[in-house]
Amino acid sequence: GFPCQAFSQAGLKKGFNDTRGTLFFDIARILKAKRPKCFLLENVKNLRSHDKGKTFDIIMNTLLELDYDVSSSILRARDFG
Repeated sequence: GFPCQAFSQAGLKKGFNDTRGTLFFDIARILKAKRPKCFLLENVKNLRSHDKGKTFDIIMNTLLELDYDVSSSILRARDFG
């Protein structure tokens, strides 16, 4: 995944205005160049609601534009031991 501090409730919530938040676009660039068959990205739950959902929409749309089938789930660590 990419750093969560820019999207976390515990952080300043600067999103893409925080350089750590822009690292997602480096991941997208690598995905475009290397074209792996599958990948997994992980981040904080608040990513979905950050900036009224706009951040999550940008991420999902970027991945869709790269011609990937994408889905998201919220997993709780306590459910996995």
